[in-house]
Amino acid sequence: MEGILNDLKMSIFEVGKVSEKEVQWIRDSIARFGVNERTATFLLDVNNLLSGHVPPSFHDVFLDSLTTFVLDEQKVITPDRWSWLKGNLLKDDVIDGVERELLGRLRDAARGMPDEMRSFGS
Repeated sequence: MEGILNDLKMSIFEVGKVSEKEVQWIRDSIARFGVNERTATFLLDVNNLLSGHVPPSFHDVFLDSLTTFVLDEQKVITPDRWSWLKGNLLKDDVIDGVERELLGRLRDAARGMPDEMRSFGS
């Protein structure tokens, strides 16, 4: 699936937008295979490529999938997972609206998180 995600990311980059058909494919793939680090990175990369200008359907997939991926089974955000997320959020040096919403959702849902995350991007 990694190759398909890379091809899709390049297509989205070339066109400058993500289509509803592509969002549905992403949603179906996540429903079938789950969210892993590659899929989560793909979602963050697409959001960074499009500078936060994504359709509402992508916005929903982004928030739901990344919330599921970042929170562990005990609803804790580990230092390693926080480091990974922070690095991916800062790839474009901008924390856009959907990324701020993700951070807020994670803060609300988490039972524990690294101290730095409590105010990051606020």
